[in-house]
Amino acid sequence: MEQTYEETVDLDPAAQAYDEEARAIWEDDDDHVDRRNACPNPSCQENHIDHLVWIDDDTVLCTTCNTQYSPPGSNYKGAQ
Repeated sequence: MEQTYEETVDLDPAAQAYDEEARAIWEDDDDHVDRRNACPNPSCQENHIDHLVWIDDDTVLCTTCNTQYSPPGSNYKGAQ
């Protein structure tokens, strides 16, 4: 089982704040969704938009691991 960064490192509060800010900056680009909307599969967590495909108005398919999910607060209604 592959461990994630959060599972392997215990950060003090100052380092944790820096880490969260760095992640927010990294996630703030046009090719990635934020963590809330990434694949919920713990072993995947894909957040690149090229691998997350809307398959209907409320459901996204992660093409990396084939998980289907509804992003929180999803209100995507497609082209109007």
